[in-house]
Amino acid sequence: ALEVAAIGRGKGVRCVPIYGGLGYAKQIEGIELGAHVIVGTPGRILDHLGAGRLHFDSVRTLVFDEADELLSLGFWPDMKEIKTYLPARRQSCLFSATIPERVRSLSRVFLRDPEFVSLSADQVAPREIEHFFVVTTAQEKEANLLRILHYEDPESAIVFCNTKSDVRYVTAHLQRNGFDADQISGDLTQTAREQAMASIKAGKLRILVATDVAARGIDISDLGLVLGYSAPESPEDYVHRIGRTGRAGK
Repeated sequence: ALEVAAIGRGKGVRCVPIYGGLGYAKQIEGIELGAHVIVGTPGRILDHLGAGRLHFDSVRTLVFDEADELLSLGFWPDMKEIKTYLPARRQSCLFSATIPERVRSLSRVFLRDPEFVSLSADQVAPREIEHFFVVTTAQEKEANLLRILHYEDPESAIVFCNTKSDVRYVTAHLQRNGFDADQISGDLTQTAREQAMASIKAGKLRILVATDVAARGIDISDLGLVLGYSAPESPEDYVHRIGRTGRAGK
C-alpha cells in the first residue's frame, strides 16, 4: 500500500490498506472516504465485503500479487468467494516469480483469453546470486549456522526455517550467541512483524529469522545473505527465498 501511495502521489491516488491485525476503525474510515486502490489480504477484504462496507461493483482492475500463494489451497475458498463480488468485465493481472501448472489451471477461473508474459525467459533466478550448500549432521547444524554467519559477516541476512518452532529456536540461539536477531512468523502479532521488518529495512537489525510467509513481498536494500536453515518444501519456495537478495542488479 505504501508503494502504491508513493507511485500515485503525483495524481492524488488514495490507497487504503486492508488486512488482519489492524483495528477496523481506520480501515472503515478509509473506505468511507473513498479509495482509488484497495490493497489487502483475502480474509479481511471478504470480511468487509460480507458486512456491506465494501463494494466491488465498479472495480476495473484486479491484481493478484504472489498469485501462486493466493491461488493455493489455503486461500482458494476465499478467492472464489471474492470473485462473486467482482464485475464480469474487468482487467485481471497475476504476478509471481513462480507460476506452477496447478496455479495456471486455477487462474483460468479469474482470467479470459490471458496472455503470459515472462520477464526472465529461462533464467529463473538472478545470475548475480551465488548458491552454496553445506552438508551437516543434525547435531552440528546450529554450530555450522554460527560459523557461516561469523565467516560471511553480512551486514544483513535472512535465515529461513520451515516451522514456527524452528524460527523461535534459531532466533533464541542466535541471540544467546551475541547476534542481533529478530523473528517473523505466523505466531507474532502484525505489529511485531511490522516492527521487525522496519528494523531490518532501516539497518537497525542485522538478522531476520523467518518462515516462508516472509519470503513473499519483502524488499530489503542490499540484503547480503539468505540462509536456508531448513531446506524449503518446494522448488518454488526456494526461488522466492533466494529472491530476497540479488535485486535490481545487486
